Amino acid sequence: MDSPDALNIDPSQLQLETIAEGVVSVVSRATVTCDGQQTRVIAVKSSTIHEDYVREPHDIVKELRILASLSHPNVVSILGFKINRKTENLKFWMPFVQYRLSDLLSTLNFSPHPLVSLMDSSGPTPKEQRFVVLAKSIMFQVICAVAYLHDPSRKIAHRDIKPTNILLTETGYVKLIDFGISWREHDDEAPYRAPELLFGPRTYDASAIDLWSLGTTFAEFFTSLRL
Repeated sequence: MDSPDALNIDPSQLQLETIAEGVVSVVSRATVTCDGQQTRVIAVKSSTIHEDYVREPHDIVKELRILASLSHPNVVSILGFKINRKTENLKFWMPFVQYRLSDLLSTLNFSPHPLVSLMDSSGPTPKEQRFVVLAKSIMFQVICAVAYLHDPSRKIAHRDIKPTNILLTETGYVKLIDFGISWREHDDEAPYRAPELLFGPRTYDASAIDLWSLGTTFAEFFTSLRL
């Protein structure tokens, strides 16, 4: 890891607080001391790499490799990693971001929100104006992250875009997380997956799956539908 924010730590010495559990991985929160004084909160993802338990499409090694190759303000960054050969466990750590888009969508003051009519002569109310600014900012940043992944030089599909995998910092930055089932051309929670995944064909356009998931995610800004 050559990131200027890289943290060289021993994860076995951390006090970990579990905040999420997936099919084959656990995400925990920890506080670390930087430069002997400053503290920083990080998220630590852990999973086995034992061949008897690791199954596609969930692959933490592939996830680490893909994340380590990325550098974008709207994609979560890797701060470090450690492989324990004895326990056959891999951990990597990232900046901790407290808020999820799903949290924002669950607030009554934000969503569901009616579409603001451009034909209304009275114009949008202050509440509608705030919604439009925030919604545009979030959607624009998510689209920027996906466009970065889909760029011909990378050709990466996330394949699991949904509100719980979109984090929001206190300053309004979007961070796309959880690349556990991401796919790179050269080498979803079911409701958010496109029909071509749900009906199980052997071939499909992985990038198109992301576009479908973007649509279902953005629809939650304006409707009461929750998938």
